[in-house]
Amino acid sequence: MAFQTKPEDLVIAAVSAKEPTVILNNVIGSAEGVIKRALAKERRLLAFVSGYSISGTKKGLVGLAGDYEVTFSYAEDAPENIGDVVLDNHDFDPESVLGTDEPKKLVIVGSDPNEIHRKLSDRLFYFLARYEGLFGYELNTTQFQGISPDYRIDIGYSYFAPLAQMRTYMSKASFAAKGIWRKLLGRSNPPAFVKAFLAFSYLNQCCGYDDDAFDDAVDNPKAPPAGPGPGLAYGPLVENRGICGGIAWAYKRLMDEAGIPCQCVSGYLTADTRAAHAWNLVRIEGQYYHVDATPGVKNDGVLVEYFMRSDNEFRKHHSWDEALYPRATGMRYQYDFVEDFLADHGGDYLDDGADDAIMFPENIVD
Repeated sequence: MAFQTKPEDLVIAAVSAKEPTVILNNVIGSAEGVIKRALAKERRLLAFVSGYSISGTKKGLVGLAGDYEVTFSYAEDAPENIGDVVLDNHDFDPESVLGTDEPKKLVIVGSDPNEIHRKLSDRLFYFLARYEGLFGYELNTTQFQGISPDYRIDIGYSYFAPLAQMRTYMSKASFAAKGIWRKLLGRSNPPAFVKAFLAFSYLNQCCGYDDDAFDDAVDNPKAPPAGPGPGLAYGPLVENRGICGGIAWAYKRLMDEAGIPCQCVSGYLTADTRAAHAWNLVRIEGQYYHVDATPGVKNDGVLVEYFMRSDNEFRKHHSWDEALYPRATGMRYQYDFVEDFLADHGGDYLDDGADDAIMFPENIVD
């Protein structure tokens, strides 16, 4: 016994394949009702359709059935496949936007865009610390009122500069980091904890704090910076100027080039909450340490109080969402240990061309 395919299933198949038209024969009721049932059965169809038109006639003496041709128009940015659409049943996880090099652009079908906005907003600080140059996210919604209670929700992102320009900044910063390491190390190859200090000492001594860029960030917190350089690794590494975000990204870039695991942290300085603050977590021999090069950039000397510190020590002057980051429990490789090590071995590194002023700063501030 043959079973006739339900008209709503024909619509689902046609829209999933982005076919321009679908023929519906012997439909009881309206074609709009068929489309409505199709969108209720496969809610993700909403991500594809931008509009439709219906032509057809009723049949029979009482006109209970009809033959229709439905023509669909599809959104230019419709996903390739229906499986690319995220269906939200009030279980959206902000972690789903995390990608390797940049956050994922998602197309979501759900009934509550405000809930998704709230969840993303709660995690924005973490996203900013994960992706260099990310300024914020953008939520765009569309809906067919009367046909579906759902929304198509597009998640996109804004950056300090257009992405092509961002990639240029990052490429130049990476090239500069390689050159800086050649200058700092010569032919020497000290252990990771020494390299962590050399990068810290270099930024403290060779980078200036950009007060104008900081004032712009405080005065215009909802707008991307007029000049993006100081907030990116590019500023400290290429132009020798930056603010906390750029300094943290510059330190990470130097650690990346040295093969040392490092990430940026977003939080606040407890003494100044006018604007968010950024610093780093670096991992040496399996243990994490906090490193904040910005105070040394803002002041004279190499401020080792902010070099390779534990959570307990950093809580005195920094605050952050500790649930989002690994615990920093390392205590061994603080500056006193590095200083003693370099007293014994630093001469060998200098003989191999290491930079004397960076390895042995004249002005160490505890």
